[in-house]
Amino acid sequence: SHTNVVQVYEVGRWEQQVYVAMEFVQGKTLGVWLKAQSRPWQTILDVMVQAGLGLSAAHQADIVHGDFKPDNILIDEKDHARVVDFGLA
Repeated sequence: SHTNVVQVYEVGRWEQQVYVAMEFVQGKTLGVWLKAQSRPWQTILDVMVQAGLGLSAAHQADIVHGDFKPDNILIDEKDHARVVDFGLA
């Protein structure tokens, strides 16, 4: 559990499919967030550092993300970043 990683509640199987039940984050992907409006560089840097902290937390738990990109970082309405989609981990 880390503030910059989306919370996963359950992983399981239903019929022949694997599912992941996770925290719902109301927000935008990093790519959409960056294009939505001009922001001070300090705000952008803060969000990038948050994403890096989330990725670092995963690595410290011996989890390699495998697909770290702007579409796999969600930014909420308070500019809080969370790393998502550990499907290739």
